[in-house]
Amino acid sequence: MNAAATTTTDQSLLTSAATKELKTDFPDWLSPVLVKELRQGLRTKMFTGMFITLHAVMVLMVSIWSLMENQSSDSEFLTGLFWTLTGFVVLLGMPSRGLTALQTEQKAQTLELVQMSELTSFRIVFGKWLAIALQTVLLVVSVLPYALLRYFFGRVDVMEDAQVLGWMLAGSLVLTAFAVAASVLGAVARGLIIFGVIFFGNYAGVIFAFSRFGGGGMFGGVSSVGGSAVLTYVFTALLMAAYTWLALEEAATFIAPISENHASRKRAGALVVLGLVVAAGLLGGTRLLEIVAVWATPFLAWVCVGALLQMTSPLPVIYRPWTRRGVPGTLAGKFLYPGWATGVLFLVGTTLGFCGFLFWLNPPSRDVDLRLWLGLANLILGLLSPLPFLILFKTKAKFRVWAYIFFQALCCLAAAITVGLSSFNQDGAARVFAFLPTSLLFIGSNESDPVLLGYFSIVTMITGTVILGFLGVHMLREFRFISRMEALSRGEKGTRGVG
Repeated sequence: MNAAATTTTDQSLLTSAATKELKTDFPDWLSPVLVKELRQGLRTKMFTGMFITLHAVMVLMVSIWSLMENQSSDSEFLTGLFWTLTGFVVLLGMPSRGLTALQTEQKAQTLELVQMSELTSFRIVFGKWLAIALQTVLLVVSVLPYALLRYFFGRVDVMEDAQVLGWMLAGSLVLTAFAVAASVLGAVARGLIIFGVIFFGNYAGVIFAFSRFGGGGMFGGVSSVGGSAVLTYVFTALLMAAYTWLALEEAATFIAPISENHASRKRAGALVVLGLVVAAGLLGGTRLLEIVAVWATPFLAWVCVGALLQMTSPLPVIYRPWTRRGVPGTLAGKFLYPGWATGVLFLVGTTLGFCGFLFWLNPPSRDVDLRLWLGLANLILGLLSPLPFLILFKTKAKFRVWAYIFFQALCCLAAAITVGLSSFNQDGAARVFAFLPTSLLFIGSNESDPVLLGYFSIVTMITGTVILGFLGVHMLREFRFISRMEALSRGEKGTRGVG
């Protein structure tokens, strides 16, 4: 008995020592997805090839710089080559690796095994993005010595070069997040993303490389924005972080089980971005508000349109975090629950709040009041107009995005045709296509005829009554279903089953 007890004690001590040693191992401090992706990513031929090629070209350029007799006047071409190559690797090469981040797991059918490791979908996506981001940071840090040598050979501004490298790195992180989000899409959508990454990556690389020759630098005019460069940098960094987070949330939504609620998180993120617009208006000048508002608009539109395309969740567990907070949580859930009915309320509330704050800071003049309110009404109706067709034809969830884009593309085409015909005094086309809110949004903004504006106002009221009336009837049915789900989430007895 004593020998057996001694053996058991020794095994326990060995197990405890092994566990303690395991906890002190550096990889175990990090996410398992991050460790796996870093180990595999650093060994890939693509990363190794880019790293070796980048440094080989940098060494060659430094050698040429050292042999030049007049570095200050003869190195413009090499300076452009330096920034072009750096931008190509940082803004194009590394983000493109994210296009296969989740596709590889899907092809190997190992995504379910990873999800069984008690990691949430967002942590899986975040780990894959962070692995590529850390490899990008490694490349950028390895370029710093060459940027410092340029100061001795070319008499350049080291701080400005560091600033450009920092913005390159930030842009690369955002593009990498979008690439990871695109890795779960189909071949056609992924091809469009690849084209966008290549186009904008090359464009940004050329801008970074050659815009500095005109004097004043790449960000020379930033200091005049709102009278404070610090505020501009802070809000720019926050917006870039917001877009990165949103792209990762979209990727997590694609691979998440239906029990995970990412819709409410994205809508809460939109409210945070709306708060950034308010803060920019209160803390900065008018110019800073304009910049933040312009860059926040795609974020808000992305979330609002995505909310319209969601299906109402049939799982009571989705509603439990809200209903257990009582009446305030339930009221907030009416705007944040997943589903198109709550998405309509969220879109209308967000749009009115966003535009109302801008109008409060910059009140419009009286002579443009009619066109302004007409445009706001058609903006909301234009975003809502495809929804009745999606409901009537019972479009499946996976086809809703393409159907929505196709409908809006037809409306924009009608607006383009109308504007073209209006230049030939063909007002009849404008009267016909005015019943499409998206089309009228573009037509009415350029119209100054009081008679035609009055006609557009009547058409807007008729169209709005039809669209909102149709949606209102179906929203009542959706909210009755949501009420049943709320009752089930509270465990109330006597609730009727879900049909």
